[in-house]
Amino acid sequence: MTVGPNTVELIKAVLTSRKYEVQTYRLCVGILNYRKSYSTSILEECCRQVLEMNHPTYTFVKNTIAAIASEHSKKDLIQQNNARNKNA
Repeated sequence: MTVGPNTVELIKAVLTSRKYEVQTYRLCVGILNYRKSYSTSILEECCRQVLEMNHPTYTFVKNTIAAIASEHSKKDLIQQNNARNKNA
């Protein structure tokens, strides 16, 4: 399992967010499981934004990852259209 540096930093922040580390294990697994629904790059971008906003929580990731994935797919579509127009 490979994740990026922002994901690692977010997991570290979540692990230290509670009095007892064991209380955060499921939160960390939940964050890492977003790689199944979204790509690793989308999870990494989400973690980067979460850390940038200084709001390292599972709930914040849960509420923002769909919007980031949507934005990411729109950018990919625009790039594909631009590439097609250049070749035409």
